[in-house]
Formats: sequence, C-alpha cells, structure tokens
Amino acid sequence: MNTPHKYVKEITYWANGGEIQVKYYSDEFPEFIDYSLEEMPDFNDPNCEWRIKPKPVTLRYRVALMLKHDSPVNVYQLRMVTTDEQEMFIKDSRSYGRFDKWLTDWIELVV
Repeated sequence: MNTPHKYVKEITYWANGGEIQVKYYSDEFPEFIDYSLEEMPDFNDPNCEWRIKPKPVTLRYRVALMLKHDSPVNVYQLRMVTTDEQEMFIKDSRSYGRFDKWLTDWIELVV
C-alpha cells in the first residue's frame, strides 16, 4: 500500500482552485506567503512548507466600564462582551459590578 503524499490535502485543495500558502526555509521568507504563480507548485521541494490558506476570523467585541460593587472605594474594572446577549446581561446584572458606561461601540477585528 502506498503512503499518501505529505501534502495530499494541499495538492487537492489547490487543484480544485483553492488558495494555498508557502513558507520557504530561508531568512528572506520567514512567514507563510500566498502562492500566486500559475505554474504547478513544487510540493516535493524540501526547502519549503505548504498549507491551505487560513480563512480570516472576525472578532466582535465591545468594552464596558464597571464599578466594582464590593469595594470600599470606587474601583473600576473593564469588561469585554462578545455577544448581544452578554451586552444586555452586563447592563442588567449586579454580579459583575455596576455598569457605568460603554467605552467603545461594537468593534470588529479581522485576524
């Protein structure tokens, strides 16, 4: 029985039109970069590594200023929420302290 190629997933993905990335083992290219050449990638080159290009992830959050309720002096803390449900809960709940104000609107960060 033959052993599958090390990059069988990447080869198949690229052959079906998917985007792949390459990292060359040299000081000039320390990170993965998009492979954009029209020619066949050399998946047997021992001086590089291949991967399927990761899909971007979007993080959505907003930050609240809370007054800590169990402190003898005014101590503020920051709370981050990532869903609309958390937003409503933090404004109505006393378990995290008393809601003072939102420091940010909703922020979307693509990573």
